[in-house]
Amino acid sequence: MAMQGEDVADNSLVLHAVYLMATCAIIIDASAHGTLRDDRVLPGAQVFAMVQAEILRRRAAFEERKTA
Repeated sequence: MAMQGEDVADNSLVLHAVYLMATCAIIIDASAHGTLRDDRVLPGAQVFAMVQAEILRRRAAFEERKTA
Protein backbone atom coordinates (compact mmCIF):
# COMPACT_ATOMS: atom_id res chain seq x y z
CA MET A 1 0.00 0.00 0.00
CA ALA A 2 2.67 2.52 0.96
CA MET A 3 5.44 3.64 -1.36
CA GLN A 4 7.89 1.21 0.25
CA GLY A 5 5.51 -1.68 -0.20
CA GLU A 6 4.56 -2.15 3.44
CA ASP A 7 1.07 -3.38 4.26
CA VAL A 8 1.00 -2.82 8.02
CA ALA A 9 1.47 0.40 10.00
CA ASP A 10 4.52 0.21 12.26
CA ASN A 11 2.89 2.06 15.14
CA SER A 12 -0.32 0.00 15.39
CA LEU A 13 0.32 -3.19 13.42
CA VAL A 14 -2.95 -2.52 11.57
CA LEU A 15 -3.27 -2.88 7.82
CA HIS A 16 -3.13 0.42 5.93
CA ALA A 17 -6.25 -0.71 4.06
CA VAL A 18 -8.11 -0.80 7.40
CA TYR A 19 -7.26 2.86 8.02
CA LEU A 20 -8.43 3.68 4.51
CA MET A 21 -11.73 1.83 4.99
CA ALA A 22 -12.35 3.48 8.37
CA THR A 23 -11.70 6.94 6.92
CA CYS A 24 -14.09 6.28 4.02
CA ALA A 25 -16.76 4.99 6.42
CA ILE A 26 -16.47 8.15 8.55
CA ILE A 27 -16.80 10.39 5.48
CA ILE A 28 -19.80 8.44 4.14
CA ASP A 29 -21.51 8.43 7.56
CA ALA A 30 -20.99 12.17 8.08
CA SER A 31 -22.29 12.89 4.59
CA ALA A 32 -25.37 10.72 5.13
CA HIS A 33 -26.17 12.52 8.40
CA GLY A 34 -25.56 16.00 7.04
CA THR A 35 -22.63 16.65 9.35
CA LEU A 36 -19.83 16.52 6.80
CA ARG A 37 -17.86 19.76 6.79
CA ASP A 38 -16.01 20.12 3.53
CA ASP A 39 -13.49 22.84 4.21
CA ARG A 40 -11.36 22.36 1.13
CA VAL A 41 -10.28 25.65 -0.41
CA LEU A 42 -11.64 26.24 -3.90
CA PRO A 43 -9.44 27.95 -6.47
CA GLY A 44 -10.36 31.62 -6.94
CA ALA A 45 -11.54 31.23 -10.54
CA GLN A 46 -13.79 28.33 -9.59
CA VAL A 47 -15.37 30.30 -6.75
CA PHE A 48 -15.93 33.29 -9.03
CA ALA A 49 -17.59 31.09 -11.66
CA MET A 50 -19.88 29.50 -9.04
CA VAL A 51 -20.93 32.90 -7.67
CA GLN A 52 -21.49 34.29 -11.15
CA ALA A 53 -23.65 31.29 -12.12
CA GLU A 54 -25.72 31.68 -8.93
CA ILE A 55 -26.28 35.38 -9.63
CA LEU A 56 -27.44 34.62 -13.16
CA ARG A 57 -29.78 31.87 -11.89
CA ARG A 58 -31.34 34.21 -9.32
CA ARG A 59 -31.77 36.99 -11.88
CA ALA A 60 -33.58 34.61 -14.22
CA ALA A 61 -35.84 33.39 -11.41
CA PHE A 62 -36.62 36.98 -10.44
CA GLU A 63 -37.51 37.87 -14.04
CA GLU A 64 -39.78 34.81 -14.26
CA ARG A 65 -41.66 35.84 -11.10
CA LYS A 66 -41.97 39.40 -12.40
CA THR A 67 -43.63 38.30 -15.65
CA ALA A 68 -45.89 35.71 -14.04
